[in-house]
Formats: sequence, C-alpha cells, structure tokens
Amino acid sequence: MDRNSINIISKIVLTCVVIILIIIQYDLQYVLLINININNFFIVIISFLILLFIGLLIVYFGFSRECLEIMENHEVVNGLLRGQFNVLYLSFLITMIMEELIFRYLIIKILKYVFLEEFIVILISAVIFSLYHIHIWFEFKKFRITLSYISFSFLVGLFLNNVFYRLGLLFCIILHYVIALFVYFLLSRRIEKYRDNSKIIRQV
Repeated sequence: MDRNSINIISKIVLTCVVIILIIIQYDLQYVLLINININNFFIVIISFLILLFIGLLIVYFGFSRECLEIMENHEVVNGLLRGQFNVLYLSFLITMIMEELIFRYLIIKILKYVFLEEFIVILISAVIFSLYHIHIWFEFKKFRITLSYISFSFLVGLFLNNVFYRLGLLFCIILHYVIALFVYFLLSRRIEKYRDNSKIIRQV
C-alpha cells in the first residue's frame, strides 16, 4: 500500500469518527441552513470575494521562485500539475470535510460552553485553525510558506466561523473547498509559468 492510499484511508477513518461522535450526540444544530436571508448571503459573498483576492495576492507576491519549487511537492498542487483529479475529488475533499467537522463543528461547540460571546468563540477558533497549519513547517521547512499558510488560514477561519453561524456547516465545507482549490489552482498555474520561462531561458 503506497503513501497516498494510507493518507486517504487515515482521513476517511478520522472523518468517520467525527461523524459518529456527532450522530451519537444527536446534535445536528448548525449542520443545515440556519439564518437564511439576503443580508447573510450578501455579507458572505462579499467576504468570500475579498478572501479570493487576498489569496491571489499571497500566491503572486508571497511565494518566491524557491517557494514555488518547494510547493510542487504539495499533494494538491502536484495533483493539479499532473492532472490527477482523483486527488481533488477524494483526498482533498475528505480533508476539507474533516477540517470543517473538527474546527467548525466540534471546536466551536466546545468553545461555546466556555465563552458566551460569539465574537470570542469566532476569534479563538480562527486562531486554533490558523495554528493547526503550522504542520506546513514540518512538511516544507520554509518559513515564508508557513507564514503564508498561517496568516491566510486565520482569515479563512474568521470567514468560515461566521459562515458557520449564519448559514451552517454544509456551506462551510463548500466554501472552504472552493477557496483552497482556488489558491492551489493559482499556485499550479504560477509553477507552470515558471517552468515554461525556465525552459525558454535554457533554450536561449
């Protein structure tokens, strides 16, 4: 069994464990749509577009050529570069579901028992989600990449925490998947452009 298969199986197992915990508690609050109104959708859409723009800025100004070379080894970026879309539809999607179940559903639920203020819960959960991405340092050993992940993850965490309260968990999963995929897609395009430029320089 190769490393990718083990990785996918472990994600599936962890996701199933979290889902079982939720079912056992019979607590489906915040899973489905909650406060559906025009204001909520407008706020979510504007925030979503701002996040995409920030992601674009990070990809084009936060990653050096050295960082791009390192990021070629990222599972999702590598999958995009090689056209291995099964990575996007299975492993990456499972990761998004798992992260949302843990960082939105379970952690926010735990924090709500400790803090009454919604703002404090949203802020602390975003910090925890951000710090979780420090694992990028152990994977790539590059401070600039790690800093980009942690800072962007904090903003994404704030956004998704608000979405969780306004629209529910299902929207969090969808939006998290789209945001992350957008950033990785931009990274893969930058890497491809960098490769093409390098080939042209060698030929000259």
